[in-house]
Amino acid sequence: MSRSGAQQPSSARQPQAAQHEFDWQLCPRAERIVLDAIEDVLTRLPQAAEFVNRLTRATSIRVIDWADYVVLADTGPAERELASAGFEAEAVGAPPLWRPFAHPGAQLPRVVLAPLEDLEGPASSGPGRPRRSVALQLALKCDAVADVPLANGLCRPIVGPPLGPLCQAALFEADGRDPQSR
Repeated sequence: MSRSGAQQPSSARQPQAAQHEFDWQLCPRAERIVLDAIEDVLTRLPQAAEFVNRLTRATSIRVIDWADYVVLADTGPAERELASAGFEAEAVGAPPLWRPFAHPGAQLPRVVLAPLEDLEGPASSGPGRPRRSVALQLALKCDAVADVPLANGLCRPIVGPPLGPLCQAALFEADGRDPQSR
């Protein structure tokens, strides 16, 4: 309210910077990188695809909105592809040799580059689907990492600092093995 008691328009009450704080932009190239990575992981992991389908049916939320980050093989073209789509290196707590990237202008999951030899998983993206970047992992957002395996009747080790930005529990493996048996 102003001194006279009349209500000011909302634009007059907020500083200019605050008005644009949540002015997210459409970034189709960046979104395509993330969607392709999610599709690659779910194509190779039928159990994960079923889990995501169950979440989507139960919540009506798209998988890209559940995704916290995707892990791609750290190949030469991968970093150039991310940079050309607007992703920037991000300084967050991550396992050694993992390089997280975020898109400052879009509300998209992080993309993490990791050495292929550090992660298990197939080194191709499937027949007829050549890609410069191989998607290795998909991480979903949750309030408490330890609760997700338990809620799904699974016993999984937690990797990373508790409440850390890249804390994780592997629910499914590409070869169908139980992640607990690693």
